[in-house]
Amino acid sequence: MYGVAGSDGALMKLRVFSYNVHKGRAFVSRKKTWNGLLTLLKASRPDVIFLQEFLHEKEALKLLEDLADHLWPHHSFGQNSTWNGDHYGNAILSRFPLKETHNTDISTSSFERRGLLYALVEPKPENPMHLFCCHLDLTHRGRSQQLKKMKVLVDKLASKQNPMLLAGDFNDWQEKLHQPILNGLQVQEAFETLNGELMPSSPSMYPIFSLDRIYYRKMKPLSGECLVTEPWHLRSDHLPMIVEFEIG
Repeated sequence: MYGVAGSDGALMKLRVFSYNVHKGRAFVSRKKTWNGLLTLLKASRPDVIFLQEFLHEKEALKLLEDLADHLWPHHSFGQNSTWNGDHYGNAILSRFPLKETHNTDISTSSFERRGLLYALVEPKPENPMHLFCCHLDLTHRGRSQQLKKMKVLVDKLASKQNPMLLAGDFNDWQEKLHQPILNGLQVQEAFETLNGELMPSSPSMYPIFSLDRIYYRKMKPLSGECLVTEPWHLRSDHLPMIVEFEIG
């Protein structure tokens, strides 16, 4: 079941998908993986999709067109940098219309261009949801500076009375940023709530680092899965994550 309100209209289930797609290139073979991603999304049928390292190339744009024909006609792309002449960055896809969306530069150096992509959706008209997608720096110092910038944006854009999701690749190898995120943004992490610990997601062939996370507030995680089976352990250096939430 996905995106379905309860009989009294009070509760609703929401499936959330987050994935660093590695510019649409397989981890080892470097073959393009856009068709495989389409198959996965059609099978898992999430309501909201967060993608990192999304490369704005011909095949990826065709993917967006194909997804629009299924459940996800609404999307936003936040350009952070270029790669081989193509733009790449973060993307949010939704089966709900995007009421507002914009990308904010949170880079801390000229060598790592990073952005925080924001979208506002209304799974329930009386209870708007704030969505943030990020891919943070490789250095702890850079990530700490980015968290400060993110807090300013989250405090400005996201009411504490409404549901919120912050998903992406946090590059937090030693989990030093995790507690500051919890405290600073007043959020919880879905897999930690469900399993008592963060979920390892990288490297994909032998995941030991919990780099990919789905933080939330004003929601209740019901179940979560990190896709460790073939072929997903070879499609990127990260693993896809799916969490089902209940929102009031």
